[in-house]
Amino acid sequence: MPKIGLLLRSEERKDGESRISFVIRFAGTTIRKSSGYSVRAENWNAKKGEIVGNDYGVATTRKNLRLKIVNFEDYMGSMDALGYQITRKMIDDFFEDKRYDDFFTFYDSSVEKRLELASSTKNKYLLCSKVLKKNCKVLKMERLRFYDLTPAFVSEFDKYLIYTLKVSGGTANNYHKCLKYVLSLAISEGILTNSPYFRFKAIKTSDSPEIEALDMKEIEKIESLNVSKNHLVRVRDYFLFLSYTGLRYNEMFTLSTEKINVIEKHDSDGNKSRTVTIKLYRSKTKDYLTIPLSFKARLILHRYRLNNGLENGMIFPVIKNAVFNRQLKEIAKMANLEKNLRTHLGRHSFATNLRKLDVPLEDVSELLGHKDLRMTKRYAKVNMNRLSDAVGLL
Repeated sequence: MPKIGLLLRSEERKDGESRISFVIRFAGTTIRKSSGYSVRAENWNAKKGEIVGNDYGVATTRKNLRLKIVNFEDYMGSMDALGYQITRKMIDDFFEDKRYDDFFTFYDSSVEKRLELASSTKNKYLLCSKVLKKNCKVLKMERLRFYDLTPAFVSEFDKYLIYTLKVSGGTANNYHKCLKYVLSLAISEGILTNSPYFRFKAIKTSDSPEIEALDMKEIEKIESLNVSKNHLVRVRDYFLFLSYTGLRYNEMFTLSTEKINVIEKHDSDGNKSRTVTIKLYRSKTKDYLTIPLSFKARLILHRYRLNNGLENGMIFPVIKNAVFNRQLKEIAKMANLEKNLRTHLGRHSFATNLRKLDVPLEDVSELLGHKDLRMTKRYAKVNMNRLSDAVGLL
């Protein structure tokens, strides 16, 4: 069996670093293969033949080199166990064909390189990687290499999402989108020739139940709660603010004083009116959105703006989404609401209540920052009884 190690070359480059090579001893010969990495001499332990140091870049290089060595030993061991004769060509193929590389290293580095991604989008990619790793553990796959990415593997991943994690078809599709994108990068770099998603058919699931928005009476129940615990006061106020503005959870925590604007107008009689708005940049639609604030929304904004004193003019102290949703269940119980309260329900309630007040769908779409009215219709549910009554007027 071949033995593999690392060697730091003596030639020093202009940047002060020297290249690292893989050294393979096989059948009485020494084979050197470039690793593609380099370090400074002070970060090299010649006796152990490995990189030392805690700097992030150095630590990452050390991790990737160790992973490559483990992959090499594992692959050669597998070939030997299957009865194949280990040859020089087999060793050359391993280093020249990136299909033998660790897929997660490629995945994570590809996401990190995408500097244009919003943090929320990047988190979706990282979550997909995390879920994919858990699936690999279930499948008893210690590592995931490119050549493991077969149509059968993608189907197993789909089954894991639907049957084990019990996510909706839409959520499963979002995971597949992340994986598909990274695979498309691998194809563009020549690591893969075909996508394992070719002819893939996702498991059909029943439509997820409609989100039942809160009506104004239910929101008023939450408003009138006598909440004594400080953390629940924040949760109640935050949820009400989402219900009054239609903001997404993460957008609320980007609000700063500089995003608040006051517009003053005078009518023909000289009467003055003031409109308070918030202006946000939405990376999803890549444009700015201006939302006028109702009196109740302004009260909450004013209270937290005065009391928090956060850095950079930020207004609302962050609550993790999972914690937020968990504590909303307590709020629902206190208000005797049977509906499943969660952060995104505020946005749905905002849209639905505006439609009940006969605000045109186009205006609701504008306030939500949607580019497509079809998306707004999913948020702003219209009561079928009202539609029936309307038709009855004909």
